[in-house]
Amino acid sequence: MKMVSKQDLKSILGQIPLTAEAYWYLRQPGKPVTPEFTLDRLEASIPEWRTQIVASKVYTSGSHSAGFPPKNIFIFATLRYWLEHATLLGMALAGLGHTVSLAYLPYARWQEPIDAFNLRRQNVYTENVLAKASPLLNVVPLMSQSKVSHLPAELQQAVELVSLRDTQYTLQVEQVSLESDLYQLRYERNLAAAGAALSYLETHKPDVIILPNGTI
Repeated sequence: MKMVSKQDLKSILGQIPLTAEAYWYLRQPGKPVTPEFTLDRLEASIPEWRTQIVASKVYTSGSHSAGFPPKNIFIFATLRYWLEHATLLGMALAGLGHTVSLAYLPYARWQEPIDAFNLRRQNVYTENVLAKASPLLNVVPLMSQSKVSHLPAELQQAVELVSLRDTQYTLQVEQVSLESDLYQLRYERNLAAAGAALSYLETHKPDVIILPNGTI
């Protein structure tokens, strides 16, 4: 009988709904999945930021900042350090009277693949950390959103271009192969992100979109 490797088992379980999420809640509740994707610093900071914001005069009075009307703001971030930045920015904007949705993708590295089982565990871990910012932030796990079936031609071209730029940036060269594993990885992730984001934005129609890191 052929033994199934641990990685093969993760690949199988990663395709079964709720298995990765159940594993995290039962075996790793509140804990990061891997050392390279740890939000401990953010998790420790959110309660202090939240306390300061909800106690501020602007927030408690229900007024908005500097006479500007409140906006419905959508922020997107991925990778640990951009999540830290976007969370603080979003909470600050919420404290000024705006309605803020923070969408994220739970990747630790933009240039390396990750199996679906670990990615889904990182997704629920991230959501659990960001939920501590409630009610200041509406947390949007982008990989859990439904996707449009076909992108408009202009957006499809943008996905292809940004995937090329991602590959050039990573390799630090201008001439890259569109058949390379790296380009295909960037293309697949960008395509999925664009499809999910478009579906969400068409429904919720924010006034402002903020991308702390506009490409990767």
